[in-house]
Amino acid sequence: MFFTEVFQLLDPVLLASTSDGSRGVHITRGMQTRLNLMGTVDDWGVRKLYPRLLDRLLTLAEAVRAGGYKLNNDEIHCLLRCAGAAGEPGTASQIWQSMVTSQTTESRNAITYTEFIRARFLTDDLYSGWNKQHRVVIPRNLHRSRLLLSRRRVVRLDRLRYSLTINKGLGGTNKSTDHVEDQMRAMRKAGPIQRLFVEVKGKGLPITNRLACAFIVALGRSGSLRFIEREILFKMYGLDIPQLVISGAEGHPKSKPQPLQDPVKMTPVDARRLMDAVVEAFGSNGEITIALELVERISRLHKTEIHRATWTDLLEWTHVMESRPVSTMWAEAGLQSKIPTSHAVDFIYSKMRSQDPPIEMGFREYGIMVRAHLGKGHRHKALSFIREAVGTYREIRRDYEQNGFDYIQSLRDGALSNHTIRRYETSRVLLQTSWYSLQSWCNAYLDKFRPLSRMDNREAYSHIPAFIIEFREFSPNPARYRTPTGFVALTDPASERAETVLVGHRTLGVAYRGVDKDGPSIQPVVRRKVLVPSRHSLEGQWSSKLQAGRLLRNTRTSFRVTGAFANMQRWRDRRRRLPAGVDREEFDK
Repeated sequence: MFFTEVFQLLDPVLLASTSDGSRGVHITRGMQTRLNLMGTVDDWGVRKLYPRLLDRLLTLAEAVRAGGYKLNNDEIHCLLRCAGAAGEPGTASQIWQSMVTSQTTESRNAITYTEFIRARFLTDDLYSGWNKQHRVVIPRNLHRSRLLLSRRRVVRLDRLRYSLTINKGLGGTNKSTDHVEDQMRAMRKAGPIQRLFVEVKGKGLPITNRLACAFIVALGRSGSLRFIEREILFKMYGLDIPQLVISGAEGHPKSKPQPLQDPVKMTPVDARRLMDAVVEAFGSNGEITIALELVERISRLHKTEIHRATWTDLLEWTHVMESRPVSTMWAEAGLQSKIPTSHAVDFIYSKMRSQDPPIEMGFREYGIMVRAHLGKGHRHKALSFIREAVGTYREIRRDYEQNGFDYIQSLRDGALSNHTIRRYETSRVLLQTSWYSLQSWCNAYLDKFRPLSRMDNREAYSHIPAFIIEFREFSPNPARYRTPTGFVALTDPASERAETVLVGHRTLGVAYRGVDKDGPSIQPVVRRKVLVPSRHSLEGQWSSKLQAGRLLRNTRTSFRVTGAFANMQRWRDRRRRLPAGVDREEFDK
């Protein structure tokens, strides 16, 4: 009982809501460098809190097993959730297999299967770092399982994947392999998840709504959409996808929803969970139309409104699938039907605004629209959404200032609580990440400007400088843009200038299949590791009173130094203290 309470107190889902200030934020590789988040996020894009927590819990589990104690289901569930939060599906499989060696497989219930599927296939947003780019099903992973591509197409897709891997580094890759391999690559086979489905049915376990939604997302990872349609949506929920597609096509009148003979009664929470699972599975496979029809059908059938988060996920999946490099991959595979049309994002956005009541837009929704219109070259439409996002940024800043005043007042009164610290940390991270997003949009806006030398380019001499003045707080320094005769760089001496500092190199082993080679070979790629000193840095400023951080650190919390700067300093100190007979060049290697 004591160990169960310890595991429950260290549950990663609980810690994510109480001790992770960056919860709900997708930390990109550029954001990690610009805001100096190397002390918070590792090279794989995973919050460092969860791998440390997983290491401690696995050590505790081995210790109690050595004492003759068998872990119960609650403790196994906590370990599985921790493995998922750490982004380690291989560790989740090892925890699952450990139940065989300890002879506790008979205690597996529906919750155990649910947690294992979620951790093994990273079906939760927390497990994937809120990054949809790493959860896209690409045609190269479906080769020889769901479709058959020619050798020419395979080589071109491999070449594109090689280029993308060089640019993105280790983000979204498998930690258990020596070379760089996408996590989605390890989930491309449909056999493991389908065998789990047959095993659950064979044991006679009840397939709850949570388990069914986990199966939907996990099957979507391998592109098993027909299996989802036949075994889950139709047999369990009575959703007939061919009928939905026919009734929603042009020239076919939409039929009225027919009541099921044995309808599945779901609460609003269950209906929302099913909508999210459908959007995740079909959206990641490029079936945006089917996802929209299913969501609207579930909403009508169970008389539940479509939640804002569901609409936002559908909007973001539409943008991801219509933009490069995903659209390029499907075009190379000859499946243009997977690519949404150019006005699909605007259509989903108009559907959100036409709801009763209308969906309230936030910073995330504005960001999706800005990136979508900038990718198409619609600068004027993107500019209106940037202005809306700036208004939301001002509100975020006011909340940050208020939370900062509350934090200072609590320090002065000597009654500092974890709730006050959490609100302050969350608002601070949200403020700086929003600032970075606005700066990246302004940089992309200037980069997309292409004036023509044979036309009247008053916009190049008036509009762009006015844009830089209007968004001076977010414009890059120096701000470079094109003119009919070359480039112009405007430097603001009152604003800070971003300068990179080289801190080291990293060699990545990337699998690449050449044109004349039968199999892939590992190509070494050297990547530079840089830092950008900035007043917007989030490095080393985490409060020392957070319970999870204080528990998981071995050093004194009040004098803690983290990040690459500290690593370089420690390396220099060790190098300085080397004995006289030790070769320093060998030490550097």
